[in-house]
Amino acid sequence: MRLFALKVPFDWNHGIGLLLASILAYRLFKTERRTTLLGNRPLAGLLFSSVFLIAYTVVGFKNNISLNPHLWAFIFCLSTLIYDLLEESVCAGF
Repeated sequence: MRLFALKVPFDWNHGIGLLLASILAYRLFKTERRTTLLGNRPLAGLLFSSVFLIAYTVVGFKNNISLNPHLWAFIFCLSTLIYDLLEESVCAGF
């Protein structure tokens, strides 16, 4: 798939499809919505995420790019948490 002369990997299709479906759903279903960043139990959500982030950072992830395994685990888990936060803000908003 080519988009603006940019070679788009197949994995992008999932994100683009989710974005388009979410925009369409927002347009079709005009109901009152209230979405919070951390949900009904913010302390539990922060604690749950922090425990996994800290635990994986302590254990570390092996990698092929000669990066410190603990730093790599922190970067990987933090990136995953940011992705999950953005994905859930779109899906839960619907």
